[in-house]
Amino acid sequence: MSSNSVWPFSGDVTQAWATMLRSMSQVGLVNVINVTKSGDPELERKIVTEGFGYGSQLGRIMDALEVLVRHARKGGVGVEGDGKTAFDDFSEMAAKVAEIKSGLPLSENDLDEFVRRMEALHRDKPEAYDRVRQQIDRLQQRLKAVGI
Repeated sequence: MSSNSVWPFSGDVTQAWATMLRSMSQVGLVNVINVTKSGDPELERKIVTEGFGYGSQLGRIMDALEVLVRHARKGGVGVEGDGKTAFDDFSEMAAKVAEIKSGLPLSENDLDEFVRRMEALHRDKPEAYDRVRQQIDRLQQRLKAVGI
């Protein structure tokens, strides 16, 4: 065994470890910011680490846009063609994101989201709304029966 060998490896492994550690340092937030070719990567890194992560930023943007879409539809704003498709696509995406998030523990915002979705169901699919309402009534009766 040569003096450069480190048992149980054959040969000098210092370079291999250094290369592996350098490549691992490129994983994560630093790499994401650099890959996005931010105009000011340091500012973006500070916003994400000290302020709001990308998920939080997107969540707030989606919440605000959902309110605008809902008010436009409720107010009878005539959105046709590409605009209607964009509204529909956004609403579908927001519903799928909410569905994915539904697997997470409940938060205080969940009630507001539930009410919003029930309002949309009442507006868009009254028969489905009635069925859900009946299920809620049955659940409420069961909870009362066990003292909750």
